Amino acid sequence: MNTDKWELEALLRWYKVLGVDVLFAPIPDNLKSATSSSNNANIGNTVSISTTKTVTPIEISDMDGFTVLCNEINKIDCPLKRTARNTVIYDGDIKAKVMLIGEAPGYDEDVQGKPFVGKSGILLNKMLASINLKREDIFIANTVFWRPPGNRTPSQDEISLCLPFVKRLIKLVAPKVIMLLGSVATHAILETMQPISKLRGRETEFMGIKTIPTYHPAYLLRNPSQKKSAYNDLLLLERVLSGNY
Repeated sequence: MNTDKWELEALLRWYKVLGVDVLFAPIPDNLKSATSSSNNANIGNTVSISTTKTVTPIEISDMDGFTVLCNEINKIDCPLKRTARNTVIYDGDIKAKVMLIGEAPGYDEDVQGKPFVGKSGILLNKMLASINLKREDIFIANTVFWRPPGNRTPSQDEISLCLPFVKRLIKLVAPKVIMLLGSVATHAILETMQPISKLRGRETEFMGIKTIPTYHPAYLLRNPSQKKSAYNDLLLLERVLSGNY
């Protein structure tokens, strides 16, 4: 696909998620040529977000593997369990092509027992929709499985206790792409202390899987000026999934 046309289509989907109905700025000349071959019906289809879900059959052996692993995770002797309400392991499709790994459960996640269900989760859902991904079609986990008191950053010891089990989740899901949300997940998975600002925007690999670091949705809520950078990371994710990179 023509790169300019692809970027324009992705931007239109992002505007739709944000609730933008009308664009008053003229289309640049270099994009006019990219869209000249598309009629209005095609453009309308491009920006629409499908609500049809394709159900992927789950093998009994796959589910058994997850049940065993979840039971083992619940037995981890982690100090965070003493103050947490729930063990928060994952949400989504265990056969997903995309796996998201965040930092740790927050208050809402601790109450509901699912990752990314608070304000960060709402923003994450919108971000995914901008590249035509739905939450139920991906796999979401965190670096640790219990909420740290006061939503503090998990300690290295807490991360080290959980990380082997996170790696086993990755192995079971076997996604095509991993997206790391925030510096804690990025540093833990990639074993680097480079700033997230230096690591995002490009593709790397972990366990032989294409991996893309980006900003955490909670950080974007506090720093909305970085949403453009995060959106560019989503476009990279879309390109990697489609093979158009």
